[in-house]
Amino acid sequence: MSFLRNEVRNMKLLRATIFGFAKWVDFDIDFRNENLTIIYGENESGKSSLHKFILFMLFGLPPKQRTFYRPKTSSKMGGRLTVQDPDYGEFIIERMDDTRNGAAICYTPDGLEHNEKWLQECLGGMNQEAYHNIFSFSANDLSSIRKMKENDMGEVLLGIGLTGSVHIHSIEKKLDTKIAEMFKPYGKKPVINQQIQALQGHQMTLTEMQQEEATYRQKQIKLIELTTEMDRLTNNVRTEREHVLLLEKKLQALPAVHEYHKYSNQLKEIPSYIPFPEEGINRLQSLKEKVVPLQSEMSVLKANEQRQKNQQLQLEQSLSSKKSSEKLVILLDKQEKFKEQKNELFKINDSMQKLNLRIQTELEDMNLGITRKDLKEIRLPFHIEKTWNELKSNQEQLELEQKLLNEDIHLVEQTQTFIEEQLHELEAELLTNEQKNQLHEKLEHYSKSKLVEKLQQEEKIKAEKWRKNKKVTEKRSTTILLASIALAVILGITGIFTDWDILVTVAVISFIIGIGQWGWSRRSLLNMEKLFEQSMYIPSEGNLTDREKEDAERLLERDHENKNEQKLLLEQLKSTDIQRIQLQEKQSVKKGSKEQLQKKIQEQQQIYPFLRNVDVPYWTEVFHTLKSILRMQSEKEELEAEYQVIQRNVSLFEKEVEKALQEEGVDTSNTTEEQLKWIEEEWNDFIKAKESLSQVKKLISENNQHQQNVKQKIEVYQNEIDLLFKSAEVSNEDEFYQQASVLEEREKWLELRSKIIQQYKQLFSNDQWQKLVEQRPQQSSVELEIQQAKEMISNMEATIQELQQQIADIKIDLSKMESSESYSKMLHQFHMNKEQLNVIAKEWATYKTAKELLTETKRNYRKKYQSKVIEQTSYYFQKITGGAYIHVFAPTEEKLFLVESKDNIRYTVEELSQGTIDQLYVSLRLAIGEIMTKENHLPFIIDDAFVHFDAIRTEKVLRILDEIAEKQQVLLFSCRKEILESTTSNVIKLTNQVPLMENK
Repeated sequence: MSFLRNEVRNMKLLRATIFGFAKWVDFDIDFRNENLTIIYGENESGKSSLHKFILFMLFGLPPKQRTFYRPKTSSKMGGRLTVQDPDYGEFIIERMDDTRNGAAICYTPDGLEHNEKWLQECLGGMNQEAYHNIFSFSANDLSSIRKMKENDMGEVLLGIGLTGSVHIHSIEKKLDTKIAEMFKPYGKKPVINQQIQALQGHQMTLTEMQQEEATYRQKQIKLIELTTEMDRLTNNVRTEREHVLLLEKKLQALPAVHEYHKYSNQLKEIPSYIPFPEEGINRLQSLKEKVVPLQSEMSVLKANEQRQKNQQLQLEQSLSSKKSSEKLVILLDKQEKFKEQKNELFKINDSMQKLNLRIQTELEDMNLGITRKDLKEIRLPFHIEKTWNELKSNQEQLELEQKLLNEDIHLVEQTQTFIEEQLHELEAELLTNEQKNQLHEKLEHYSKSKLVEKLQQEEKIKAEKWRKNKKVTEKRSTTILLASIALAVILGITGIFTDWDILVTVAVISFIIGIGQWGWSRRSLLNMEKLFEQSMYIPSEGNLTDREKEDAERLLERDHENKNEQKLLLEQLKSTDIQRIQLQEKQSVKKGSKEQLQKKIQEQQQIYPFLRNVDVPYWTEVFHTLKSILRMQSEKEELEAEYQVIQRNVSLFEKEVEKALQEEGVDTSNTTEEQLKWIEEEWNDFIKAKESLSQVKKLISENNQHQQNVKQKIEVYQNEIDLLFKSAEVSNEDEFYQQASVLEEREKWLELRSKIIQQYKQLFSNDQWQKLVEQRPQQSSVELEIQQAKEMISNMEATIQELQQQIADIKIDLSKMESSESYSKMLHQFHMNKEQLNVIAKEWATYKTAKELLTETKRNYRKKYQSKVIEQTSYYFQKITGGAYIHVFAPTEEKLFLVESKDNIRYTVEELSQGTIDQLYVSLRLAIGEIMTKENHLPFIIDDAFVHFDAIRTEKVLRILDEIAEKQQVLLFSCRKEILESTTSNVIKLTNQVPLMENK
């Protein structure tokens, strides 16, 4: 056992510091309080993540699994685990995902740092799989005990003891697979089988090669001659094919050659040099497009100049006849204020009329008999609203409380009536004492009859076993009788013939013994049979059915419930009487409060007589309405004073305007507004005329400047056009376009000829094209030459095919003749394959021996440890079940686990309840953990393995864990509240909210 040591190793986990792992970020968890620590939490509280963090700290995780547990709310993944070790003292294990690829670093009290290898040595070579199979199990592992047999049990013990893995049988399967892959007696695919088949094939080939001989030299010479001739013909065919390809290209290019000659003749008729500027036509057209708009613009500018001068003359004549007065202009400045005052008068008048109408409407709507004269005498101090509100609230509160009080009294009376009715109904349903006694007697008779049936069933089973034993005993006694008689006969005959009296005496004794044991056996069997006949008779008391028993239990339970309900109803009736008296007292108190409130209301009605016809809840609305009316009355008085002031100012301005117009000799019979309008029109006409004259002068100046600019642009473009004509050596535009036409024609022929040259540049070299253009062959002569060349190629290819067939035949013959060299190679390959077969056979023998040794080791190891494990399992199972089961029997190849109850009845594991099966598995795992790991006590971690335990057995298994915790630390993860109620150990509570952890 590689990881076991001689000394006891009580390692203990003290503290977990989590930097980041799954949902846990920056948390500390302390395990040092007690050896048994219970970590409690509901679903998704982080129990599994905490369990995985402890395993990660001890053994690490692969990169993919570390990625799964990386926290969402932190960039750090890892933490620290403080451990107490008997050899090294208290040291710290630290692992970080992004440091050392998740490897551990350990800090010991002496200040040194240690690596992952040191940690594994400290853990005794334990890996995560071994730790899970010895010191840790969960609810997911509980189902494995249902089908466990002898071999499975042995493999579990062997695997845990040697390597810490319950999958040791996988090694055996690998050996079986490897052996089957190497050899099968009747197989074809295994390696050894294939090697044997290959050797047989080589042997046959070697035999055939030894039988072949032939002429070799002559065939080689003939092969060389034929190959040389075929190469010559092949070269000739290649040359002729190239010649045919050239002729076909010439035939294809003949039409283009004729076109080339045509374009060349056209170019000879055109001069080789034609003077003309580059892009001459486009440049001339562009310049003309620029000049034409400028000329049009010049014409428009001159027409505008004449029109603007005429307009200037008219405006100067009009201004000379206009007159203006500064006094009239001053009146215009006051015009806006006059209009505003007129509008203000209209608005004020309208507002006063609206206020009068609203005041009158409000008074009529109130219908309290208040007139406008009364408004001047009404005074509403600031505190009166509060007083009226208090009266309103008090009255409403009293009415509401009185209403609720009446409802409560009515409800209490109804409740009393209902409870009295319920009491009468319950009293009618209650059982009499005589009826209850009869039902209890029935149940007692039923229990006795069930006990009798169970005893009869057990006696039947014992009788059946007795009948089987009786047959065996009778058979054995008869056999002994016959053997003793035969021995007596043989010894008697021998003694008579040999005169040995001792033999006769022995024969008699043998006969007597045989008869005696047979008689004693028959007598014992008869006595036992009488005993069983007497015990089989057990009198039955009553024949009550299950249905009648359930009815009786239901009636008794119902009567008990009725009794309890009767007590509850009597208490409720007493409580309602007290409530009714208290409500009546409250009702008399409310009556006095109502009389005091009425006195306060009458005092206010005397001060304000108009409130007598208004209910108290509406007094506040009356207050607000009167306040609003008084406010409107005040606004109206202020508006009347303002109206008088504005009206006086308007009259003064109207007189001032009339006086100014009379001085100007203008008719003043119109309204003031019309007079101001006439003054404004005269002044606007004068201003507009001055502005128009200034604008016209400015336009004339701008027009002259613009004409100068346009004239300069026209001259620039005209100079450029003259330069184009000079470059083309022409004097006018017509000659320029004629010169351009000749140049375009020459470029067209050159381009067409160039296209032909470019088209056939890839098919012919320069010399080939020049020669083709000069010779200009006829199409018929080229076609005839092509046909002759193809016929020659066809004849040569036929000859080549014949030569190829001859060469192939000779090569086949030569290949057979060269078998002597192949023979040596084949012989060498045969010996190599034979040697390889020997190597593979040795390897197969090694695997076969290993398989047999492993089988023998499993058998010896199972014999050594299985009895101890089963004995300890029985001890734990008896304690957990409270003595209901006293023995556990290991499984065999034919049977599963057996358990024996305190009644000496045995049950298979499949006959037990789910909870009892789980308790058996827990007992087995605890026993394995104790027996197989006495030299290495690492902390025990159990993850919710008690889900099917009831409260009593949960408490018992916790006591067992307390015993185990005295020797080694135990961490129990659970989501069951019953465990918290059944233990006094250290409890760490995990929650689904902040804070995520709290101690009990």
